[in-house]
Amino acid sequence: MKSPLPSIRNTLLDSWDDLLGAMKQLVLVRSNSDSQIQKLKSEEKEIVQSLLRLNFELIRFYALQNSDDNYQTALNDGIEKIKGQYSDQNEIAVQAINDLLLLKELTLKPEIKEIGEALLLMQVDE
Repeated sequence: MKSPLPSIRNTLLDSWDDLLGAMKQLVLVRSNSDSQIQKLKSEEKEIVQSLLRLNFELIRFYALQNSDDNYQTALNDGIEKIKGQYSDQNEIAVQAINDLLLLKELTLKPEIKEIGEALLLMQVDE
């Protein structure tokens, strides 16, 4: 039986590349005065992109640590940041959110009951 790990790893890597590409193109936000969209000033754009980049790094860090709870929380935070900053009509933002939602479907903890029980026993003994 083949391990699902390579397919999860490939999915994570593909989604990571897609998210980084989308982040570079997200340059539109809602206007504070109404629902019209305006271009960000370059400083604002850099700050928003830095925050998203840090959030994406957290997602990757928790995936590498196999910490599912923190991974899921970081994904939720990333989705909320994108929703809060970018218009729902922005196609790239919608795609980035969809990519993050796809990553949420991946469970980092083993699904085989015996392995899960063994890991729990090891954590109790520590």
